[in-house]
Amino acid sequence: MKEYTLPRGDILRVLQGKTVPVGVSVGSEHPKQVRIVEEGAGMIGLEDLEENRDWSGIMNHILRTARVATFLAERLKNTGVEIDPQIVLNTILVSHSGRRQWDEARWYPDSVANSAEKVEKGDHGIGVELIKNAGISSTIIDNVASSSPFSNGDPYVTLDTLEKQAVMYADYRTSQHVMSLDERFHDLQRVVDDGRITQAQLEELKLWAVDIETQIFSHFKSEEKGTLLDTGDITDEYPKEPGWEKYIRRLYVQDAEQGIFDKLAKFEERIVSASSEEEADAIEEEVAATFPEEKWWGKYIRNLYIQQSGPNLETDAHGNIGTERAIAFFSSLDIGDIYDDSLYNQLNQN
Repeated sequence: MKEYTLPRGDILRVLQGKTVPVGVSVGSEHPKQVRIVEEGAGMIGLEDLEENRDWSGIMNHILRTARVATFLAERLKNTGVEIDPQIVLNTILVSHSGRRQWDEARWYPDSVANSAEKVEKGDHGIGVELIKNAGISSTIIDNVASSSPFSNGDPYVTLDTLEKQAVMYADYRTSQHVMSLDERFHDLQRVVDDGRITQAQLEELKLWAVDIETQIFSHFKSEEKGTLLDTGDITDEYPKEPGWEKYIRRLYVQDAEQGIFDKLAKFEERIVSASSEEEADAIEEEVAATFPEEKWWGKYIRNLYIQQSGPNLETDAHGNIGTERAIAFFSSLDIGDIYDDSLYNQLNQN
């Protein structure tokens, strides 16, 4: 395989969960039905269109952060620095596993069991419990617990390994897009506004991030070769999206692909049969709201709809589909019982 560091199946399985439909009221709005987590992380395996869409943003953040952090860890290792890219990737992939439970406890306190306890525990606290229950290694548990430094103390003390530092630095360079530390910390002002940390804590985190950035990129400079990698080189386009990330994104969408294509086909029928230009425009606005083109998920699906005549529900050789297919494939690599997956091979070649 071309790629050096790949996800582990047991790590991806942490992101699964069971979700159930409930009726909720938000503010003064009329009651609406949503799906909320009953157990587990509820980040992947989402067959409902709206659920798949609504949690695609956090998956995008996780995958982009994992791409940047793993790339930096691999490059550091190649320069002779002692760092384990596999630990970095494993940590990132489960670092936000408690986020959905925590968000839903805040948004729908009347519908979520033990909502006050979950809000108090926080997303990292919930995530650490999920990882422990899944039997993941103590190293990954410690790394995830440390990735909320002001829940545990001074970041200069808590983030005491290169793996933890690479994870947090990549998180501070990545939102829905890769950005500079100045841009990211401007974006993170919202966590102060939400009361999650103080302004002084945010400023200390930024100082820490700047220090770590200097340390990381110092390894890519030498008198003989000059600067091999600089902070501005890390963008949305570089490092390139690895095959494993393409594979997970494709299968994340496939979990809800039947409903997605059904919805798009109905929109198309309505537009064709619209009795006026105004009615057609109104339907187009519904399409834009359901499949937002400015978001990776909406853009991905629009391209898929153009490329395919219908949903591609092809399974692997063992009958696995969607993100269950990704878990099965990477689990086979974990135990050395490798089987070919034509989809993975195809995406890894492009």
